[in-house]
Amino acid sequence: MTVKPSAQTEVNHPQVIPWDEYRTTLRRLLITWTRDIDVADDLLQDTYLRVQAGWHTYRGGDLHAWLVTIAKNVFYSHLRKQRGAAIIDETVVGDTSSWAGSSVHVETFVVREAIHALPPHLQTALILRHFGEFSYQQIAERCHCPVGTARQRVWTAIRRLRQQLGAARKEPRSMHHKVNGIQLLEYLYGALSADQLEAVKAQLKESEEARRELQQLQEVMSSLNQVAGDFLLFYLVELDEDGAATYYTWGRMRNMTERPLTEFTMINATGSISDFAAFQGEVVALEAKPWEQDPTRLVYVAHLPTPVMPGDCFDGMVIMHMSEDRPALPRKAIKVADGRWRFSQQLGLGAQRDATIIIQGVRLPCGGELLAAHPPVDSVKQDRATTVFWRFMPVPDQPIEIRIEYRR
Repeated sequence: MTVKPSAQTEVNHPQVIPWDEYRTTLRRLLITWTRDIDVADDLLQDTYLRVQAGWHTYRGGDLHAWLVTIAKNVFYSHLRKQRGAAIIDETVVGDTSSWAGSSVHVETFVVREAIHALPPHLQTALILRHFGEFSYQQIAERCHCPVGTARQRVWTAIRRLRQQLGAARKEPRSMHHKVNGIQLLEYLYGALSADQLEAVKAQLKESEEARRELQQLQEVMSSLNQVAGDFLLFYLVELDEDGAATYYTWGRMRNMTERPLTEFTMINATGSISDFAAFQGEVVALEAKPWEQDPTRLVYVAHLPTPVMPGDCFDGMVIMHMSEDRPALPRKAIKVADGRWRFSQQLGLGAQRDATIIIQGVRLPCGGELLAAHPPVDSVKQDRATTVFWRFMPVPDQPIEIRIEYRR
């Protein structure tokens, strides 16, 4: 027996998937969740294939919500592949410690408070080493101290956190062997020479005491990893074939008030226009109006999907482009000659919050070839396009200019 679709089904179920209408929003959501444009583009393609395969199951209703659900499931599958058999909380997207709703585990709150309670010189060294992955030489240069002092500061910070977090259930006795706590820490950071690595492995094999201390250090580092987002800000500039720049900003905010936070206010730089915002893993509408103190700048108000309790954190991403009206950031790269392009941007790091690692990226157009960069880049990723990255820690009143040249 053939069942004829109802008129309602025919109205709500178009024969052709209106993909182009939703593609940009889905891509931006995937970029929000992954913080990686190349990965997001791969997952967007997977999402489209799943939509095609399951289009016959769509029964009408909110098509946007249906498509977002498929994109989330694609993202969860991606996480499972990354994390192996780890169980993923599918009520959230991305960082489960901050998007799981209005409550944060007590342990996470304690970790944050323990880090903020460290003396500034220890806190800075720890953040640079653990969250910024700076070498001790780089930490020494940043903190104006000898390399040995930088190493000792990181170790002292870890020891204090171990006590504060209760990881040291039994303080190890003084170890009478070649391996000390700093070497065990370097073992976990993967910063030992080949000879040192063999010595540590041998000691761990022989000494229960060394294994116990290593376990305690692992517990501390695992706790630190839970709050990594608190100390990182991600900026990415995506350049298209004409050199036009799109700006992405990811960050974690904390409710510092004494009441539940239901909306978030942003003041944009002069000439910048916010195209998209997602908080707590969901797209949010933005209400814009001129800033009373400077009408050339816009104030955006975003209504949060879930209230954030006092002391809790929430993640978000904002996408901006620059208008032609007194832009504070470059609108596009400049074509120099012979297919060479130049892009420069001044980072006003002094305006950022304290104790934060800034990760700045610039993504070249597809087919773009990097020719030069200043300062020297920390890493280069080559996938669908070339992306270069720098790492900085804000220094008050010391803006940094980044410059790149590329050919396409």
